[in-house]
Amino acid sequence: MVNLLLGYQLNQFGLVPRTTSHFTAIFYWSFLHGSLDHLLTNSIPFTILGLLVAVRGSYYFFLTTLFISITSGIVVWLFGRTAIHIGASVLIYGYFGFLISRAWFDRQPLSLIIALIVVITYSGLIFGLFPSTQQISWEGHLAGLISGSLMAWLLCKQKPTKKQLQE
Repeated sequence: MVNLLLGYQLNQFGLVPRTTSHFTAIFYWSFLHGSLDHLLTNSIPFTILGLLVAVRGSYYFFLTTLFISITSGIVVWLFGRTAIHIGASVLIYGYFGFLISRAWFDRQPLSLIIALIVVITYSGLIFGLFPSTQQISWEGHLAGLISGSLMAWLLCKQKPTKKQLQE
């Protein structure tokens, strides 16, 4: 909303690959949006998929969100095309990859049910993984999907503590 009030002037601080002055954007690039429409388009899937990630607790939600944003930011900074990359779609794709991969790795009934719902509802996201227009960061989408899948694998390898399960 601050970016909207400032006429989207904060977007100049988005992630620009291989530019050292924009490297710190990996910490916030997924929270900048190019327009109100861009923000609103991302809001519903971000909320729904984010809530499904949060089913396991706030610890998993915050850890997963941070991991996806930073890891995919590093990947885009290293390999993305020269452009300003912004938007929560990286998190949407990350949550999508996380939820499906989580079901694959842990094979628990809850994870499988959630993954089935996600695949049925959001399978159209697959088309965003391919270059279509200059305004869409397909690199961010792909990096988000990979980062979310990697996070699911990492979390399935560790056993949660009692404190994490209670949060």
